[in-house]
Amino acid sequence: MNIYNLHKEPNTLKGYDRILEVPEFAMEFVGNNAESDDTARFGQAMDTIANDPESAYDYATDTLYGQFPEGEEAIFTSAEYAFYYVWATFSGRYEASEDIISTSTEYSYRYAADILDARFEAGEPAIAKSAYYSYNYARYVLEGRFRAGEDVVSNDGEWGYFYAKQIIEGRWEEAEPAILTGDSKWIYFYAKHVIKGRWPEGETVLKQDLADENKSDKWANMYRKMFLEEQ
Repeated sequence: MNIYNLHKEPNTLKGYDRILEVPEFAMEFVGNNAESDDTARFGQAMDTIANDPESAYDYATDTLYGQFPEGEEAIFTSAEYAFYYVWATFSGRYEASEDIISTSTEYSYRYAADILDARFEAGEPAIAKSAYYSYNYARYVLEGRFRAGEDVVSNDGEWGYFYAKQIIEGRWEEAEPAILTGDSKWIYFYAKHVIKGRWPEGETVLKQDLADENKSDKWANMYRKMFLEEQ
């Protein structure tokens, strides 16, 4: 709550001359005084807005419904606000935003997928830090292998399986150790959808559960029914 709005003479209150240094109050002032004759205070509020990433983004998207050049320096200190600013304001690439966006794994991927609809080389080192985003970048942006991200993907049982199935489209030995040490469902899915048959290494891991049909492991039971009971 802005207590200055409750006072008949707010300019007599302590701190009145500095209240517009607070982004929230600056946004409120500008919203309520768009046609104000108090150019000094309006200018102070706009300076505050232009120097705060969140406020600058909000002003661009909720007030201007377009580009806010004076606020871009602040906006481009945040990968999140930079991405959403470009996404809301431009119809495609905006190079001034890319230095900060390229530092973020999530927003590098989203910039490539949602804005460029193409490879974003500057963001690839950040994307390659995440198995999840490396897989999605390979599948939905590159539509093929993303070799820079394969080390991290191959060390994740879940995304190693999906990468093998959707990107490699076949057995991917580099990921098999992680698949074997991960959740048993990835062993089952890897055998069913990638190898498309029995997987001896997986059976070794599931050996105890496979030997006893009363064991509670759902995926071991499914593996048994699919591959062993037919034998």
